[in-house]
Amino acid sequence: TLSDCQSGQQETDQTRPTLSIRIDPNTLRSRKGSSKKVGRVSIIGLNVKADQGLSSRQSGLSVMAKVKNSGRRADLVFLCSSFRRCQQLRNELVSNPSNIGQALHFEALGRVGSIPVRFGFRSSANLPRLSCNRHRWIVFQRRVDGSLSFAQNWDSYVKGFGNPSSNYWMGELSRSGDKEHQFPGLDRLSEMTKTGEKNGFALTSRCRLRIEVQSFRGGRYNAEFRMFQVLGPEQQYRLRVGLQVGRSELGNWFLYHNNMRFSTFDRDHDTDKHSCSRLYGYGGWWYGGCHWVNLNGAYTTDTKITNDPTYMSFYVHEKHSWTLLTGLLLGLACCTVSADSNGQSGYMDVSSFARVGTTTFKGSKLGVFEIDGVRVAEPRVSFQSSCSAVEFSRMYMKYQLTLSICIDPNTLRSRKGSSKKVDRVSIIGLNVKADRGLFSRQSGLSVMAKVKNSGRSVDLVFLCSSFRRCQQLRNELVSNPSNIGRALQFEALGRVGSIPVRFGFRSSANLPRLSCNRHRWIVFQRRVDGSLSFAQNWDSYVKGFGNPSSNYWMGLDRLSEMTKTGEKNGYALTSRCRLRIEVQSFRGGRYNAEFRMFQVLGPEQQYRLRVGLQVGRSELGNRFLPHNNMRFSTFDRDHVTWKHSCSRKFGYGGWWFNRCHSVNLNGAYTTDTKITNHPTYMSFYVHGKHVPMRRSLMKFRCY
Repeated sequence: TLSDCQSGQQETDQTRPTLSIRIDPNTLRSRKGSSKKVGRVSIIGLNVKADQGLSSRQSGLSVMAKVKNSGRRADLVFLCSSFRRCQQLRNELVSNPSNIGQALHFEALGRVGSIPVRFGFRSSANLPRLSCNRHRWIVFQRRVDGSLSFAQNWDSYVKGFGNPSSNYWMGELSRSGDKEHQFPGLDRLSEMTKTGEKNGFALTSRCRLRIEVQSFRGGRYNAEFRMFQVLGPEQQYRLRVGLQVGRSELGNWFLYHNNMRFSTFDRDHDTDKHSCSRLYGYGGWWYGGCHWVNLNGAYTTDTKITNDPTYMSFYVHEKHSWTLLTGLLLGLACCTVSADSNGQSGYMDVSSFARVGTTTFKGSKLGVFEIDGVRVAEPRVSFQSSCSAVEFSRMYMKYQLTLSICIDPNTLRSRKGSSKKVDRVSIIGLNVKADRGLFSRQSGLSVMAKVKNSGRSVDLVFLCSSFRRCQQLRNELVSNPSNIGRALQFEALGRVGSIPVRFGFRSSANLPRLSCNRHRWIVFQRRVDGSLSFAQNWDSYVKGFGNPSSNYWMGLDRLSEMTKTGEKNGYALTSRCRLRIEVQSFRGGRYNAEFRMFQVLGPEQQYRLRVGLQVGRSELGNRFLPHNNMRFSTFDRDHVTWKHSCSRKFGYGGWWFNRCHSVNLNGAYTTDTKITNHPTYMSFYVHGKHVPMRRSLMKFRCY
């Protein structure tokens, strides 16, 4: 008889799903008065064979049995040619166990006294519904001390190194005592986290990432992320990571590394002009330009160091705080596994259950199905009548527009006198696809759904290749919402009891006329204290730096993209954006000014500033207008018309200087309240003085 299945015997061995088997030797009872002796068979072996149907579905599959516990039990081990094929087999064991049970035949080998006996092949008892251990964490990085250097080259990171029970980076083969264990390398990590396809579109990875760190001061932190995937070698093992689960003291700093390629000191794929690996400890990592998290950096035991990004560190509390890692550091767990013929694994199609009728809910006709003795109605997906403003997603490095969606699980009402149980579907996911017409109008567009509020609502996120394309999509949503509604289809993924069910793609309810928040202010500069220096070079000001909720500079590239205008009859149109400046002095004075037109030109113009007349009156006066039509300058790229570098002379910050300035909100920061008139610091010319400011905020909105 077969009772349960596991992911594998070793912690990281995911290519050997194992079934537990019980063998009953069946001792006979002696009859009263009978002289016949009775005994039991001593089991010494078990042969197993699978029919051709199972072998054809699982190419390269082999099966063997390992007898243990003096022949009372056995481990039935399936050996697959790839991780993906073993995942497909495990899914079949969960969803259709009878198919596997009928395909297996066993021959017991035993001993009766001194005579070895072969009992012949026969099928087993019916295979029960299995509970496979699919959600176990797999460790792929661990650091506990500095005994092993992580300053390794590209080949070492691909092949792996270290000991899985100590300092370790995903290896291919590791030895523990006299046994050899197989562990995943970067190639296998990519294989284990890759997704299938459905209707020509790649599905979202169903793996999660978990990080656990410990600092030298005893602080223990952890963070978990909803989606985790490492792409293949053709993408230089690019990292894909989703939103954080819950809250953590570690914050969202790891999301900065999303969509970054893996780099080492001898293979540089980061976005910085220098090698981030060589700058920060020679370790391999998913560097951007460069990092907020670097868990493969140099290891230090100097507890006096509290803020240095060269070492193994995590950006915590506005510092690169040192971490001594114990136990699990980086691990992944896949909730569902490889794609089946329909592209979604682990879920049973609703068409495989009996359809027992229909129901009407809010004008939509929905099917009613009986699943595991319970009647449920299929979920209804409908749009809400609002959408967000276009914003830039640091996680996906694209512009995004978000629509709100409501999912109604539709609880059925039980009829009087009826013995039939009714229930509702627990929503756990939502797949979305768009027709080719929408993609042809919006080149580079991708769509995804993020379930929240325990499955009652969803954020439908459109990711665009440029700010302009997201604006065009938003205009289409406002003017012709039915076009977008017809172009989208949704597939609800739910659970009825313990059974995961896929409800199939269907169009949503009619998309109502939307009221998109198009006039929201977008912050591109913020200063709240002196913890982050704005004395940055040209590349930093172009790409952006800081944290949007604290000290922050958006980046000139995105600022230019979001404020640029189109053309009509060969002439450039006037920008439809406005600028607003808000500042606060150390004496508590609050000032603001708003300007009618705001635009930052492209890199060929050195990000020249275009600003219009002031709206109304302000104590700040028109002091910002002298910076109109000025090119951007930093201490290493000087574009001012003066013989000296204004940036070097006044705080080394980047700004639109004009021989030199009456406003400089990126200057040096001071907390000395005795200073009341000094142009070197972050200041605004007010009442005949360069008044140092405590806080500043610059934002714009486009009509």
